[in-house]
Amino acid sequence: MEPNVFISLGSNLGDRQANLIKAAGELLRLPQTEITGESRAHLTGAVGLGGQPDFLNQVKRLSTGLAPDELLNS
Repeated sequence: MEPNVFISLGSNLGDRQANLIKAAGELLRLPQTEITGESRAHLTGAVGLGGQPDFLNQVKRLSTGLAPDELLNS
């Protein structure tokens, strides 16, 4: 069984939902990697960033055969 990895995604500019979908698509392009779960998307305030739009955040659970440094550099 390949290890689970949790990736946090967030967007506060443009079409936030579309940005999360695009990011998920990029994760699916990684070799030896699949998305095995996800949280609901949550709207959160831009803490410490005065005047910025709220963020749409989500966590994805991945199963991957990539080493940690390979995943970070992909």
